[in-house]
Amino acid sequence: MEVDFELSNGSKYRIEIGFFDTVLDIKERLEKRCGIPVKQQSVLFKGTVMDDEKEVHLYGLWEGCCVEVLVKPEAGKLQMHVKGLEDPIFLKFDISNTINFLKERIHERIGVPTNRLLLVHQNRKLSDPVLTLGEYGVADQSRIDVLIKPAKPLSPKKHSTMNIIVEQARTNKKVSVEVKSTDTVSGLKEKLQALGIPADEHFLIHNQSPMSDKKTLEWHGVEEGHVLSIFQGY
Repeated sequence: MEVDFELSNGSKYRIEIGFFDTVLDIKERLEKRCGIPVKQQSVLFKGTVMDDEKEVHLYGLWEGCCVEVLVKPEAGKLQMHVKGLEDPIFLKFDISNTINFLKERIHERIGVPTNRLLLVHQNRKLSDPVLTLGEYGVADQSRIDVLIKPAKPLSPKKHSTMNIIVEQARTNKKVSVEVKSTDTVSGLKEKLQALGIPADEHFLIHNQSPMSDKKTLEWHGVEEGHVLSIFQGY
């Protein structure tokens, strides 16, 4: 049977399909016909998104009916210029990604802790970790300069004990915990468990960023008197 496929820009394509073709089969034909990559296509019939693995007869298509095709925007690319590196780094991104998310991706590439990364776009510091790239006006092919803050020198005091505050998000209950900067987040969770605070299958937040169990408190920039929040679930 022949079915009309209408794109969001109003263009229509009539394509012959079989009752037992999968939705993925249709998408591949659409790509050949109109050049839209399969991964960017979202196919809807009567408001229902059609699953790639299902056969078209399950959706009740008929001869001459119209199927809507939404085209997802392709992920953009960022050009990251890291001070001290000769060649730029290119990263794919979405405008809904947060600054913290981008810092995590940079950390994965160059190994520098996120709290030492300073991002600059068009002479503007991208300092708020929860704002998105779109909110900062970052677009496809944008250039972002990455400056690396010097690591704080270690001192004997750095590794001495300190007191931090852990706040339970569900109850807003706060407790003071004595820790060392060299303690890992996992070790902190064990101390919380000993104090009767459930920490298993929970995650900790510091400065609006999730903390890694395997990293130390020092790595996360935790200092005397800092407040950490604990949430249930991953």
